[in-house]
Amino acid sequence: MFKASHSCVNFDCLPTNSPTTHWCNIQKVICNVFFSLFSNEFIEIYSLVISILGGLLAMYLIFNRESNDNQYLNNLLSVIILSSCFHFIRNFLISSGWIMEAPWVYGSFSMIYLLAPPVTFLYMRGILHDEDYFKKKDLVHFIAPFVQFLLSLKYIFSSNVHKLTIVRSISDSNNLMNSASFNGISYKIFFVAVFLSVLTYSIFCFRELKTRKHFSASKHNRYVFRWTFTVTSIIVSMAFFMLMNAVITMLEVKDVKQLVFFGPFYEFRLLLFTVTIAMIVYSDGLRLGLPNFARNIRIIQPGMDASADGAENTEAFVSGVLTEQQIQTYQQLLTDFFEHNAEVYTQLQFNLEHLSHATKIPKHHWGYFFRYHSDVSFVDMRNEYRINYAKKIMQLPAFKNYTIEAIGEASGFGSRTTFFNAFKKHHDVSPSDYLEQIKS
Repeated sequence: MFKASHSCVNFDCLPTNSPTTHWCNIQKVICNVFFSLFSNEFIEIYSLVISILGGLLAMYLIFNRESNDNQYLNNLLSVIILSSCFHFIRNFLISSGWIMEAPWVYGSFSMIYLLAPPVTFLYMRGILHDEDYFKKKDLVHFIAPFVQFLLSLKYIFSSNVHKLTIVRSISDSNNLMNSASFNGISYKIFFVAVFLSVLTYSIFCFRELKTRKHFSASKHNRYVFRWTFTVTSIIVSMAFFMLMNAVITMLEVKDVKQLVFFGPFYEFRLLLFTVTIAMIVYSDGLRLGLPNFARNIRIIQPGMDASADGAENTEAFVSGVLTEQQIQTYQQLLTDFFEHNAEVYTQLQFNLEHLSHATKIPKHHWGYFFRYHSDVSFVDMRNEYRINYAKKIMQLPAFKNYTIEAIGEASGFGSRTTFFNAFKKHHDVSPSDYLEQIKS
């Protein structure tokens, strides 16, 4: 299927019956296979495959509501991934010629190139500062992408014939001096805008990293800082490699399309994007975020001022590693909640999000607490209190004629099986046997 674009060493000079003939033939096959891996066809297919995988990962980040991670940060990360996926799919369509079948792709989403830099900055800032919501003042970062979207409307709503004309004119020359306004502005002005955006937000990102570096006191902080630095460096590098391609086209280098679509800059971007996808998939807890426990001081210890509490106590909260006393404070908060809010935790759908809403502590903070500082999981703690509640109502006259299934449902269990299994796990007897003991 793939054709080698390079020639290997000439093995024809060897005698047919030479002892090394077979070994040379093997080397020749290996050499041809190696060069075929860098053929145009392979790069095209790989671009398409990695874009599909990246898109699936982005959808998982957005719609995986079972996770206890910081959903706000996951949404930003998914936008970054989808931006790269669009770029690779766009290049695939151009290089394969399929862009002629879908010319609307070419200029309809050009705002993405101005969207990716600010979203990268917001993601990086958010994970370092434990942000879990979008601030109104951050809207200023989306002015340029929004303006570019408005400028692209003319292309979006133009006829298919006009789109094909633009695609042919861009594809034929493909350099910065082209004046075809598929972006609503000339390609040269658009390149300058993208370059300034990448440069500006790169400076913002690395300045933020520099100011937060001294907070890497704990293992968790160092882990999050390294991830933030890595993903920022990768995204910035990919952006600058893309801009380098544009510069090459402007200089009208010979065989420019080979450099742009299948040259080292493009292959480096594919490699960096692949590494990013692999890091997200295989790193356990990577998207958990950095809980800034100092945000909760006034909640768990009313009347306490986080800014005036002393450097030692505040640093312990910020470091991402709680002291024994602070762990006991969180556990006491959980105890108080479960002892006085039976009507909440006995709801069938009760989860960490409901706990977060009731205690006014972010969900990913509780996720971090149960993962690193609690002897029991959230599910086990919730089930234990539900079972204690079931034991209480079994002794009430109003529930004397209730079935086991009804008692389990009233306690928050969705089925007879889950109720039985949880009850036996915590008390070594089934709820039926326990009920019989009460009656006897």
